[in-house]
Amino acid sequence: TKGDASMTSPLSNELFFQVHRGLAYHRGEKTNKGALGMHWSATPWHAEERASRHLRYGGHKGEVWHGTASISAVETDTARLKERGYAGFEGKDPLGEKEVPLKEGAPVTVTGVTKYRIKEHRHEQGFITGTETKRRERRFNPPREMKA
Repeated sequence: TKGDASMTSPLSNELFFQVHRGLAYHRGEKTNKGALGMHWSATPWHAEERASRHLRYGGHKGEVWHGTASISAVETDTARLKERGYAGFEGKDPLGEKEVPLKEGAPVTVTGVTKYRIKEHRHEQGFITGTETKRRERRFNPPREMKA
């Protein structure tokens, strides 16, 4: 059913679960459509916080990607986790982010993206007088297959 945290694929008995990835970009940086990276979260709140936190500290736009991944896509090689800077390495989750490390290149079924953009308000002399965050949600139907 819609909203379930886990589901199975109709073609397999493998378990799938929801994942979310928050990204932020500075002016001139482009979204990497080829691969979204290994650091995903089980909570949409944390992914949103990661994207918006970077906006507050000089970022220009942020994105939160929403999707599903299979249990077999989770990285479990401890040497690889340590090498890639996984925050929950050694069983600790210091930031409470419920991070889900996915294997490099693992398939992710992306169901949507929420985009955040900073709109600057400029004074007539050119000074920035304030900022406003604009939010836009987009759902993919059908979902898109991408790589972690």
